[in-house]
Amino acid sequence: MYGSPIGVATETEASSPEPEPEPEPIALAAPADEFFSFVTNIATAVAAQIEPWKVRVGETVAYWAGEGYRTAALERLMSEPVAPPNYEAVLRGYGHAVEQLRQLESRITTVDPSLGGDELFRDPERLAYHRPGLPAQVLYKVRFRQREVWPTYRGFDGDHIEVDIYEHWLEPAS
Repeated sequence: MYGSPIGVATETEASSPEPEPEPEPIALAAPADEFFSFVTNIATAVAAQIEPWKVRVGETVAYWAGEGYRTAALERLMSEPVAPPNYEAVLRGYGHAVEQLRQLESRITTVDPSLGGDELFRDPERLAYHRPGLPAQVLYKVRFRQREVWPTYRGFDGDHIEVDIYEHWLEPAS
């Protein structure tokens, strides 16, 4: 027979210490404010290791990339080992180039709405280096009413024909 009858302790069972109480459960999730504090401390430590100028350039890259603009020029600036003396001017110049592109896009889309959102308007570096499509060509967009060109036209009165004419195609009137 193994063990002892129910309710009677054997000598070894009587001399063994009482079982240890179960440990308290470990909290798996810290309170939200404690987590926020933890993340803030990490962010502060990381920011202290990154030069402030790189943080500024990185924020600018993130902003303009989020707006849909190419940021290669600014990303190259981030690869510099030390802060270029003109980095703030570069950031301002980039913002100015974006503003010029926005104005240009606005003017162009009044003439040709299909050009709105074109990739050319999302690359400030091309404008900054004056490479918007060399060699530059003057392009005239001419709009005629359909009825002025074809008097028997049966469409709507507001219908137009748009014609693109490059300046070098034109000849002086005789």
